[in-house]
Amino acid sequence: MAIEIPGRGGTFFDSPERFNRYYTDPQYSPAKTYYVSSNGSGDGSAGNPMSVDDAFAQIAAGEEIRFRPGQYESCWQLC
Repeated sequence: MAIEIPGRGGTFFDSPERFNRYYTDPQYSPAKTYYVSSNGSGDGSAGNPMSVDDAFAQIAAGEEIRFRPGQYESCWQLC
């Protein structure tokens, strides 16, 4: 099933597109990206990923978490 990407001001999965910039705005870029790995303990940079828990403790609106390949044994939720 193809998903149609809405134009600016449209809706995406019943949400106003302002909450979905990643999908609707080709120029969108997150304010900050945190890199995580299953055994991370670094600063969250691409070369020194942090733990998932640390990333979720500091993530803010407009930021992104990127998971490195690995096995993760937990569950996380953003509210």
